[in-house]
Amino acid sequence: MPVPYLYGRLSAFAALVICLSVISKSQAGDVIPFDAEHWMFQDAEVVEHLGRACLRGSATLKDTVFDNGVIEVDIAVDGSRGYPGLAFRIRNTAEYERFYLRPHRAGMYPDALQYAPVCNNVCCWQLYHGKGFTAPAVLPANEWIHVKMEISGDRARVYLNDDDQPSLVIDNLKHGESRGAIGVMDSETRSAYFSNFKYHITNDLVFDDPAPEQPPSGVITNWEVQVLSGRASSPRRLPEFLRRFQRPVETGDGRADRPGESVAAVFVGSA
Repeated sequence: MPVPYLYGRLSAFAALVICLSVISKSQAGDVIPFDAEHWMFQDAEVVEHLGRACLRGSATLKDTVFDNGVIEVDIAVDGSRGYPGLAFRIRNTAEYERFYLRPHRAGMYPDALQYAPVCNNVCCWQLYHGKGFTAPAVLPANEWIHVKMEISGDRARVYLNDDDQPSLVIDNLKHGESRGAIGVMDSETRSAYFSNFKYHITNDLVFDDPAPEQPPSGVITNWEVQVLSGRASSPRRLPEFLRRFQRPVETGDGRADRPGESVAAVFVGSA
């Protein structure tokens, strides 16, 4: 399961949180070599694979603020369990967007491609599934798979190889119109390889309007969240899913997310 490991990897990037006033000098879409000049490596190494110098592991691009644009990378997998892909709009180590491949589910299940937001250090892949979040794909082993991700506002779409049609369309990026760093990430197995990474920033991408969706009848879509106090705030009295966090629930307004569900991590998390 990818969640805990991905948190641990990004936590090591705490020193990498980029000031939003810094803009990368590389915005023209040139291939960016995987070297120490351009990248901060995390459990990563540059190796030779399938005739190319490439990265094995995870890394964050230095001095980069990305909001809208295109990110491209070639990924090679061996078919084993893994979750290689892109992290983007990384605002800090606990808040970012994530897209990854599931090679071990390719050709068998409808979730070989996964978009999963990370909120307060919680990856929400189990909640966000189905249309707009997961999609089937063929991911051949020991070949370079070209992944292109187009991102604009709260929308994104993913293309594989030379396909004209997107393999996954994301109509609702859960962090909205945010900005942040970008990088490549793999799971603990480090079974994937990354090559030919490039990106460019543009505000010219056009997306069709998404079809309107309504929550199921009877779903409560708005509520208030209040600070826990007294005996109720004792960690031993909290439900298990809240005890894993380090601070009490904040006061604020709640709003049900598509399709009528909500993520508790929006309101709780590490201080």
